[in-house]
Amino acid sequence: MMKFFKRKKKKTDIFQEELVQSPGRTALKNFLRRKLSIIGLVIFITIVIFVFVFAALTPTDHTHLDSTQMNVRPGLNMLSLPGNLRNNARDISFGSRFGVGVDRNGGLHMWGDLHDGLRHGHGWRRSRTLPPDTNIVFNGMGPLRMVSAGLDHIVAVEESGRVTAWGIGTHLETLDVPERLNGRNIIDIRAGSWVSMALCDQGDLILWGNDTNFWSPHRYPNRNFAGQVTAFDMGTVSAIVLTYDGRVYAPVRGGGQVAATGEDGENIPGEVPGHVQGRAVDVAMTDGVYAALLYDGTVVTWTIAPNPIRRDAYSILAPDHPIQGRVVQIEGGRWHFSALLDDGSVYSWGYNHLGQANSPDGTSGNIEIFVGYFKNAAVDADGEVTTWGHRGYLMGSDENGRDLFRRVIHGGRTTFSIGFIAVIVATFLGVTLGGIAGYFGKWPDMIIMRIAEVMESIPFLPLVMVMSVIIPARFPEITETGRISMIMILLGFLLWPGFARQTRAQILSMREQEFVVAARAMGVRNSSIIFKHLMPNVLSVVLVLITLSLANSLLIESTLSFLGFGVLPPTPTWGNMLNSARDSVTIVNHWWRWLFPAIFLGLSTISISTMGDGLRDALDPRLNGRG
Repeated sequence: MMKFFKRKKKKTDIFQEELVQSPGRTALKNFLRRKLSIIGLVIFITIVIFVFVFAALTPTDHTHLDSTQMNVRPGLNMLSLPGNLRNNARDISFGSRFGVGVDRNGGLHMWGDLHDGLRHGHGWRRSRTLPPDTNIVFNGMGPLRMVSAGLDHIVAVEESGRVTAWGIGTHLETLDVPERLNGRNIIDIRAGSWVSMALCDQGDLILWGNDTNFWSPHRYPNRNFAGQVTAFDMGTVSAIVLTYDGRVYAPVRGGGQVAATGEDGENIPGEVPGHVQGRAVDVAMTDGVYAALLYDGTVVTWTIAPNPIRRDAYSILAPDHPIQGRVVQIEGGRWHFSALLDDGSVYSWGYNHLGQANSPDGTSGNIEIFVGYFKNAAVDADGEVTTWGHRGYLMGSDENGRDLFRRVIHGGRTTFSIGFIAVIVATFLGVTLGGIAGYFGKWPDMIIMRIAEVMESIPFLPLVMVMSVIIPARFPEITETGRISMIMILLGFLLWPGFARQTRAQILSMREQEFVVAARAMGVRNSSIIFKHLMPNVLSVVLVLITLSLANSLLIESTLSFLGFGVLPPTPTWGNMLNSARDSVTIVNHWWRWLFPAIFLGLSTISISTMGDGLRDALDPRLNGRG
């Protein structure tokens, strides 16, 4: 009974099925049967959407340079505090690419991009290399009271008062802690890039390291800070000091003016703003901007003029609201400030390219903030830690400290833009000239094909290299945008002969067919016959040629940029990113700088070629087994 009611599957003859389908639908079904081509299409569309959408959503400054972020490994662990520190923190400090903390039991914790000198406590110091098995720190180190992270080293104060430093002391004496510090009651300590500084409870500020080009208190004219310092902060090439009488000293190395902003907006050449003196209770600084917290909870900032370290340094100046009159603590990172307000909330401002100024919501109560470089932390009375700021680089950073992820997506947009425009130019020229040559024949055919042969006989890469050098030399005022446009048009002019030959061959085979003869007999104009009757029949061949030419254009542009004849840095392309990573040291030690551009370029060209092969087989009935 069940067999009687079972519906029989109707068998359809494949030739009868294709008789009632349009050629486009048949080609689509043939293409969808090729799984490898579908995969290539998906990968290609995904990469194109990825680079264009993300490049539009994440604008970046290609001229950005940051020596503290050079060649950072891929990872998002710069704020990944160990679990037993996140709810039991006593002191936290952030270095250039790592973090260090002390829990309430005096235990040491480190995280982030740690080199061996930090991880194992040995490293280069004073021009001599310690054996790898030498541990100069952790053996015999007692419970810690406070810790500070610098550019590439750490200084820590034990409960006993002993001060220890370890890491890579690339700046000479940064690891040589002065003997006079041991046994002193240190209330604050800072590890910098060239120097380190410690403040003792008696008001003495002690500095050590390579201070040849660094401002130091004993070098400030006519001032002796012994026994007078109550707070201090330090940047890369300068420092700021607060004395017991509320006076602030922030000399500028090499002179220069100090532009002040505050209550009266006064500008005092070479000095701290006058209305700060005698009223300050805390100080902080970034690399180029100084800040003083006054006893009434207001913040006054000033910066070096007319050429601050960052071009947008004035954006780091204290905002007029909503913090004024409510600040109880202020700390400075490399290019931003964070302030603790009277209600326990936190407010950050300044340069925000790594998210360091994205203040968290929900902090309250009795908390303390810790700020360093591009990272922030707030610790409450129970030791609970809230972090915000720079988490790391998904694909690492390059030799100039720029985010490689952003460079890859912006480089992909440039590479694809050049390829797309070049193929559009080549398609327009090739199809138009090939159609004219194939339809009219005789002398138009002779002229166009001879020009195409000449173009094809010229060595391709040498010509592009020569033109990319001669044109900028002849027109030195050409901008980078003009150079990119030149490469687009030049590639298009050199690719059109292939399109012209294919179009001419197809039109030669169709121009004597009945539908063309009928159109002529009806008086249809030649232009209409070419573009309305013949070109639609050439479209399948042109589509295949477009896909294959696009892959070729991406490779050519990347080759030119790799050889230094294409788009020049700092504008990124996948080619010049590979060019900057071709030395042996980078290939071995900084593998991420060449791996990710190579992956994206390889996937793009392979997926386009695979998609083009599938499209060619689907559109040609002689290749799909049904012709």
